[in-house]
Amino acid sequence: MLGKFLSKTLLLLCFISALAFAAPPSFSEYDAGTLYKGASHPLAKIDTAGQRWDELRNNAAKKAVNFAGHYILFTGECGGGSICGEVIDAKTGEVVRSLPNAYKADDEETEESFDIDFRANSRLVVIMGVAQNREVDANNNKVSRKYRTRYYEFDGKEFHLVASEDR
Repeated sequence: MLGKFLSKTLLLLCFISALAFAAPPSFSEYDAGTLYKGASHPLAKIDTAGQRWDELRNNAAKKAVNFAGHYILFTGECGGGSICGEVIDAKTGEVVRSLPNAYKADDEETEESFDIDFRANSRLVVIMGVAQNREVDANNNKVSRKYRTRYYEFDGKEFHLVASEDR
């Protein structure tokens, strides 16, 4: 009886350890398919977000696809020491989505800065930094505001959190 208990406990610990050391999501796991190589569509009409942000949008819309097959992802300062971002569909010129949150440009506590990583051929975006607003984890539980790395899958309309790592 004690032997069965110990073997089950050991098996459970091995399983938990494997989960704890699982590799983070990779860009290749979220392949975007065929890359759009046509000219970027002019920015579609949208409500103004202020002269500075409108200028960022217009400049971004002129660039080549850099995210998820046919999108242009861009970031910029949005006030109060924050970084914001949006996704523009290069085929239609429409602003499809904002990033899931605004993020502190710099975190005084950790001396870390906002960073973002994404690829033209992947639907995965990796956002590192401190969110300005409250967040939830992949299970919809509230999490504290601190520096973390978030992995989001973009489905063409929304960002879905697939993993998160605290620092």
